[in-house]
This record gives sequence, C-alpha cells and structure tokens, in this order.
Amino acid sequence: MIRKLLILFVLGSFFSCSDSAPQKEQPIAGTTYPALPEAIRKDLLEKCDYIDITFYNYPISTSQDAVSSIRPALTYWDPAPATVPNICKPAAHIWYQSKGNNLLEADIYFASSCFIYVFYENGKPTYANPMNGTGQAFFDRILRSFIQQK
Repeated sequence: MIRKLLILFVLGSFFSCSDSAPQKEQPIAGTTYPALPEAIRKDLLEKCDYIDITFYNYPISTSQDAVSSIRPALTYWDPAPATVPNICKPAAHIWYQSKGNNLLEADIYFASSCFIYVFYENGKPTYANPMNGTGQAFFDRILRSFIQQK
C-alpha cells in the first residue's frame, strides 16, 4: 500500500513539474510592408483627379472627382509602415486615377484591429500605411449611411 502511494506521489510530482515558464501571448503573424514613399503621395496630390472605391462585402461603391474631396482623401493614412495581420481581410479596393489612367491602387482594411492601406505596384502589395482617425471616420460614415438606408 505504501509502495503504491509512493509511486503515485512520484508520478504526480513528475507530471506537475515543468521546466517551461508560463507562455506569453504570441504576437499575431502578419506581413510588414514599408510605408508608401512621400514622393508617390506628392505625385498623387498633383495629378489625381478621380478616386473610385468599391467595397468587397457590401453592394456599394463611391467615387470622388472634386479636388476639394480628393486632397483630403490623400491624407487618410499615416506616414509610418504597417504590418497586416494574417487574420485581417480587405474591406474595399481603391483606385487613384488621372485622366482615366490608374496612378495607384490599394486595398483598404477596415476592421477592429486592421485599419490599414495596402498599396499595390504592378499588381502586387508593395507598401502599407496605418489608416489614421480621419480615414477611419470617413469609411465609417460611408458604411453607416449604407446600413441606415437598408
């Protein structure tokens, strides 16, 4: 009987002890891109005369063709680089145009932890910038007005 208790005690001690420290929460994996170069943004400020936005999960799109609305739209991201978490999905696609020609394209991520612009060059994601509060408010207004119309 004592032998059985001793064996149970040794086995219990063996399984309850661990060399590993408590595990820390792992960061969410993602892809980090450099920030959109300021020269590209300045080129957009000079040349862009039309912005078209199409949402992936809503049957809505919007466009801007007045300089008074285009210029502010080119300030909706911060100049820092961004990491796009793997759990995030794009909410919309945006085209920046001049005289009917595409100057730049981007996916817009608009979710609780994913407020990001991912800019494309030659059809591939190349740059990413975090969306600032002004950009978040802009897209929030668009989605709220659509939801209220339903």
